[in-house]
Amino acid sequence: MNILFVHEIKWMRDPIWEMHTLSELLSLRGHNVYAIDYGATHYQELDIARVYPDARVHLIRPPSWGLGRPMHSLIYNYVIYTILKSRKIDAVILYSAPTNGWQTILAAKRLGIPVIFRSIDVLHKLVVKPLAIPTKLAERWVYRHVDRILTITPALSRYVVSLGANPDKVGILPLGIALDPPPDNAKLKSDGLWGKTGIIFQTMVFAGTLPPFSGLDTLLEQMPALIARIPNLRLLIVGDGIQRPKLEKQIKELGLGECVKITGMVPHEDVPKWIAQADIGVLTFPAEGATRDIFPTKVLQYMAQGKPVVANPLPGLVDFGLGEEQGVVYARDGDWASAILNALVNRRVFGEKARGYVEREHGYDRIVSRLEGELEALIK
Repeated sequence: MNILFVHEIKWMRDPIWEMHTLSELLSLRGHNVYAIDYGATHYQELDIARVYPDARVHLIRPPSWGLGRPMHSLIYNYVIYTILKSRKIDAVILYSAPTNGWQTILAAKRLGIPVIFRSIDVLHKLVVKPLAIPTKLAERWVYRHVDRILTITPALSRYVVSLGANPDKVGILPLGIALDPPPDNAKLKSDGLWGKTGIIFQTMVFAGTLPPFSGLDTLLEQMPALIARIPNLRLLIVGDGIQRPKLEKQIKELGLGECVKITGMVPHEDVPKWIAQADIGVLTFPAEGATRDIFPTKVLQYMAQGKPVVANPLPGLVDFGLGEEQGVVYARDGDWASAILNALVNRRVFGEKARGYVEREHGYDRIVSRLEGELEALIK
């Protein structure tokens, strides 16, 4: 198959997202995979692989001449139509609505090419307030006109149907995760991170970007009380983002400099090694707004390393059936102390359950095979 990925990220500069991984895995299965980049200063075409060195995604980079998304919105209809026709694309996987969603759908319909929309977020809740209404209108139009919608949670399926998607065209394709064996005694810069040796610390890890809605500020507020109950408790934040300056200020004001560390951005391939050195993973996203209905990839990253997960009870997780039988403990009513203690006491049992769950349900081989089946069915 000739497959085109359409999205709204900067393909070469942004962190590794699902579209990077799925596109490269499809290429490794012998498909011709194309992607259109965002944010180039001049026209380029190049073959690129960011996750798997042997993969090959042909990246097409139309220029915006420094004018950003408005310019892309104007040129995408022509660009996408030209690519669909010249590269003989069989199917499109679309991740976006406001910048290039309707352009992709209209161009594909002219050529009789099916489009799958991949729903991983509530898009209008990710933008600034003045853009929320037009973004939601764009979502509504896109969901009503694509050929198939594959969401990551039941909650997101209900959401797209509420905006007018045909329920018969909506299905669930879970997020995938690499199932490499957890690294044994992985050692990175965390050796001596807490400034003392000979002491066994109990470490929580948060891995990923730091958006304003990460919820880490709420957890930091509770850290002094948590440490009073669990003196050797530590929090390792592996990542970077907009919220980092606020968190660093909060850490200083609360006197948590010896108990909370932020690594900054680390190479994608090193993230599992950092997680492997922790005792539990934490998901502090609030159960509201942009994070209410999602299933964050970091949950699977923790589970793949055999770590229990302590999380706010996001409907995106609860509706998926995740609980202690899958190694997930919920901090209900904001009670992080009880949930963290439960996860630490039972970390071996919960960790084994977490690893077993992702092996059964979220391995990339399983997910990519299902995606191939969806594409083939639409093309037929």
